Amino acid sequence: GLNVTYDITGFGQYARGFTSGDVEGIGQGSAQDLAEFVDDGEPISVFAPHLNEINQVFARADSDIESVPDLEGRTLGVAGLGSGTTRTFSAMWADMYDFDLENDPEEVVDTDSAVLYDFLIDGEVDAVLMFTGFTVSALADDRFESIFSPVEEWTERTGHPGQVTLFGTYDEFLEENPQAVLDFWDGWVEAVEGFREDFDTAIEEYATVAGLDLDEEAELDVIQELVDDEEIFPTEWNQSVIDANAELLNLTLEDGGITGFAGAEETFITHEEIEDRI
Repeated sequence: GLNVTYDITGFGQYARGFTSGDVEGIGQGSAQDLAEFVDDGEPISVFAPHLNEINQVFARADSDIESVPDLEGRTLGVAGLGSGTTRTFSAMWADMYDFDLENDPEEVVDTDSAVLYDFLIDGEVDAVLMFTGFTVSALADDRFESIFSPVEEWTERTGHPGQVTLFGTYDEFLEENPQAVLDFWDGWVEAVEGFREDFDTAIEEYATVAGLDLDEEAELDVIQELVDDEEIFPTEWNQSVIDANAELLNLTLEDGGITGFAGAEETFITHEEIEDRI
């Protein structure tokens, strides 16, 4: 059998997992980090999706801001200009709208997500790029309106939502254990499907670990809708999904958001290619 252990760590340790040795065999990482690792010569193959880029940008519902170009000359809040999420949004906006995330707004306020949430309520910023938990809160808050959803935009463009995190494996582990890698993916898909089918039990067991408040029913309803609509955890992996991820990484590279991307063939592997190694 395959034993899987998840450790809850700080983001820095999580981001360094593959290069520090904390990951043994199979792990997850940000798409951008994995692209850079492979480009730097790390022997890693990306073999499956993990989490879609569900973060969104919100303005107040009574605002005249309806889309990204309306942010020109306005104040945008961002919780981390150097974050992978912000770099992804910057690349998308540059390509889709010819909009410079850092320079086209009159001001970019870079501070904590909770502070930005209050700033948006009070009108101290005009729009905010909300990070995961706050995206959920904002979707449940009728004072706000989403003006940009990368899942919707990238699905419309490529047929697939862009992933913020992906599953990877060391090439040596893959060569020695190709069936284990496929079994891991099958187990993950089964777990995601179980989450969808028995949402209440899963939330009750894992809400605290995920930083969720079981008393916030509106937010839990948002999460259930995202899960049911398959907007959080994708379970499809094929060449078309790989191409969609590669296109986004290429845009991010062109925008200066990552230092390198070796290309789809060097970075990703299909399940059919893994099966050929058994």
